[in-house]
Amino acid sequence: MSDRRLRPHTIPQLLAAAPPANAGPPTWDDFAPLADKCAALVKIHDGDYASDKAFAEKFSVPRAEDSVLAMFCDGSASHLIPAGVAQARSGGKPCTIKFRNRRWASSGVAFKKESGDKRWELRGYPGEDLWSNVNAELDGFGRAVALAEKRLLEDLTIEKVYVFSDSMSVLRGILELPSTRRLPNWDLQLLLEVVKALVRLAERVEVRLFWVPSHCGVEGNVQADKAAACARPDKLWPEAYPVQTDNKNKSRKVGYVPATTTTTSTAAAAGPSKHSRPAEKYLRQRREKKKVAEYEGRRAADLAVSNAVFEGY
Repeated sequence: MSDRRLRPHTIPQLLAAAPPANAGPPTWDDFAPLADKCAALVKIHDGDYASDKAFAEKFSVPRAEDSVLAMFCDGSASHLIPAGVAQARSGGKPCTIKFRNRRWASSGVAFKKESGDKRWELRGYPGEDLWSNVNAELDGFGRAVALAEKRLLEDLTIEKVYVFSDSMSVLRGILELPSTRRLPNWDLQLLLEVVKALVRLAERVEVRLFWVPSHCGVEGNVQADKAAACARPDKLWPEAYPVQTDNKNKSRKVGYVPATTTTTSTAAAAGPSKHSRPAEKYLRQRREKKKVAEYEGRRAADLAVSNAVFEGY
């Protein structure tokens, strides 16, 4: 698949891989031959946050040649999709996620072609049928493996592939698959494809899956998060991929403070105001901060889109 840039006028119809005809969802029998091999690739240091962060940072900065290809992957999910839209876009692929709980999602990968490079390569993948953040995170693993396989053909000096993700749920799901023999409530067809790809890659080079703490300044994780967020369908084509904007608990999130009662006759005659004076000031400050944050977010997104190469399905 050749790289191409997604433009705003691109037709917002994402192509999804069709499941095999008359094929049901994968069962444990499909995973059994692969579960142990894939679980052996996961390396988690329970409770050792500092070590995990330091190790990930080591592979985020330019370093001496070490024959390691470090891939950082991430997923992104939108607010909830209107149930009617989710149902209309459901297609023919089986999914256990209820229409009212579905979200637009995407995955992203960040890596450096050479260990001494300063420039990041970003790849973002819009996904119309991922529907949840965990599926987006899982898709990120598959995309990272596919890119790693491509790099192995271009660089014969690569001996190890390290994949970093901030999704502990996906890593633990893969790690505990052989012992629990219970399939998670994810996209099982996608999980099977990712497991197969990981095992296949591990037959060629040493592969390790590591956890990286999220939102703690590790550059590789920051870049992967940026690539995933900018590739989300609702950000690329907001009119074609709408999200819910109403919020039943809005008062709890915008700083609403109930009006305080007063004993003055004038105030009693007029009735209590919607907000007290301190609350009005607080809300005004929140609105101003929100405008600044939205502006900075748009600038960051535009910069990321200009630097990232997106690959569609």
